[in-house]
Amino acid sequence: MTDHGIQLFFENYEENLNLLSLEEDLNQIRQRAQIMKSQLGFFQKAVSNQSSAEAGVDIFSLGMLLDVKSIKGFFDWVIHQQSAFNLKHCIYRETTNSWRVLQGTLVPEQVVELENAPIDWLENGKYGKAEFLNQTFYLFFAMSELRLILAGRPKSGSHGNLFVKLVANVFSRMVAPFQLFKKPIVNFSELVATDELSLKLLQSLKKAAPTDVTVLLEGESGTGKEVLANYIHNHSPRKKNDFVAVNCAAIPEGLIESELFGHERGAFTGAVQRHVGKVERAHNGTLFLDEIGEMDLKVQAKLLRFLQLKEFHRVGGKEKISVDVRIIAATNRDLKKAVEEQNFRDDLYFRLSVLPFKIHSLKERPGDILPLFQFFLRRYAKQFKMKVPEVSSRVYDILYAYSFPGNIRELENLIQNLLIQSQGKKITRNHFPESLMDQFSDFELESKPVLYTDEVPLPEKHGINGDSLSTYLDSLTELPRTNDELKRVKHDILEQAKTIQSELERKFLVNLMRECGNSIPEASKQSGINRTMLYKMLDRTGLKS
Repeated sequence: MTDHGIQLFFENYEENLNLLSLEEDLNQIRQRAQIMKSQLGFFQKAVSNQSSAEAGVDIFSLGMLLDVKSIKGFFDWVIHQQSAFNLKHCIYRETTNSWRVLQGTLVPEQVVELENAPIDWLENGKYGKAEFLNQTFYLFFAMSELRLILAGRPKSGSHGNLFVKLVANVFSRMVAPFQLFKKPIVNFSELVATDELSLKLLQSLKKAAPTDVTVLLEGESGTGKEVLANYIHNHSPRKKNDFVAVNCAAIPEGLIESELFGHERGAFTGAVQRHVGKVERAHNGTLFLDEIGEMDLKVQAKLLRFLQLKEFHRVGGKEKISVDVRIIAATNRDLKKAVEEQNFRDDLYFRLSVLPFKIHSLKERPGDILPLFQFFLRRYAKQFKMKVPEVSSRVYDILYAYSFPGNIRELENLIQNLLIQSQGKKITRNHFPESLMDQFSDFELESKPVLYTDEVPLPEKHGINGDSLSTYLDSLTELPRTNDELKRVKHDILEQAKTIQSELERKFLVNLMRECGNSIPEASKQSGINRTMLYKMLDRTGLKS
C-alpha cells in the first residue's frame, strides 16, 4: 500500500469518525460502526501482504482501537499496544490544574515551562508541537485547553506523523464535553467553563488573584459574577479566610451602612446590641460587593473613605477600626453612564475599576452551554433523587438556538423544569416550556447552525452520485457469496436509501416553509402540493407545529 493509499484510509476513517459522533439513532450508529470495522479489516489485510517496513502502518495495531471504550483504554493503546511511535513522555490532565505523568520523567516545573513554550500549530490548529529539552513535544487540545502532551519519535519505517494525527482526532473526541461530559473544566464546586472566552477570562482572573488589587466584574444578571469572585478568592493567598458577599441591591437603603460597617448598641431604634458588619467579618479575607451600582450616594462616600484608609467607624461608634480586606465589586449596570448621570461617584468608580473585567453573556459563549447543562443536570438529578436521564440531540439544538436572556440562572432553572417534566425519562423537545418554544418555530430551529444534528449528509445537487455507494462497496471486506448474504447487503443499501430519502424530504420542507414565511397556502401554491398532502408530509417528517 502506497503512502497515498494510507493517507486516503486515514481521511476516510476520520470522516466516518466525525459522522459517528453526530449520530443518535442506534441502528445508524451500528451501521456506521460496522462500516468502520470493515474499513479497518480491509486496511489490515492490505498492509499484511507487505513487509512491516513497507507497510509502515501495519504496526499501528489499529484493530485495538475497536475495543477502546474509555480514556483509560485509549491511553493503554497509546502507551502499550501501538508500535508505530517510540513513546518517551505521556502527560495528561483531567482538569486545568492537575497534570499526571503517565510515562516519562518530567517534573511539574518542567511541564509548566513546556506549557509556555512557543507552539507550532499543525493540521489547521488541531494540535501543535513545541521544541523543549532538545526534543519535539506534541500538544493536544480538548475543550479549548491543553490536555495531553506526547514526546518520542516514529519507529523506523513507520508513519509516525499519521499516528500523531490519529491521536489528535481520537483524543479530542474522547474528552470533548459534548461527547462524554464526564469531567468538564471544574476548578471548584461551582465553576464550569469550556468556551474560549471563558477560558481566557479565567486565565486573566488567575493572574489577578494573587494580588490585592481591587477587581470590578461587569456583566448581565445571571452570568455567574459571584462564582467568579469566589474563583479569585480561592486562587489568592486569602483563600483560607472568609469570603463575605453583600448584595447591595437586596438591602434596604436605610440599613446598608449598618450591614456593611456594623453598629453600636443604641445607635438607632431597635439597635439593642452591637452588630459586627460585613467589612469587619471579611478581615484578612475577601469582601464581595454585588450590584454595587445600586448603592446610595451617601454610603458610596463612606465606602470610598474606607477604600482609601482601610479603616471605618461603626454606626453610632467612636472607635476607629482597621481591617485588611480585598475588595471585589460587581454590577450589571453601566457604571460609566451612571457616573455621567451623577448616580454614581466618579472617584469611587476609579477606585473600584483598577482591574475591570467584562463577563460575557451565555449567548456570547455557547461553548459553555452543554457542559453547564450536564453539570446542573447531574446536580439536580441527585437532589431530586432521580437517575440522570438520557437527552435527545434535538434538545441540544434548542439550547444552542435559544438566546438565554436570563443567562446561567435561566439555564439552571430550565434544567430543574425539564427534570420534573421528564420524571427521569429521556428528555425531549416536548418537555420544554411552551413559553420558550413559542419564541421560534421548528423551521427557525432547523436553520440554526448547531453542533448537534440528526441529519444524514446528502449528496450534492439533485441526484445521488455513485461515490457513496462505491465507498460502501469498497468498505466490504469481501463480496457476498450466497443469496442470503446478497439479500442482507441489498437490505442495508435500501435502508440507507430510505434514510436519505426521508432527510431529503425534510430538507425540502424546511427550505420551502422558510421561503414562504411558514404559510401553508403559499407553500402549497409554490410547490404544487395540495394542502392535505403538505400537512401529511410535515407530520411524518416531524415538522408539523
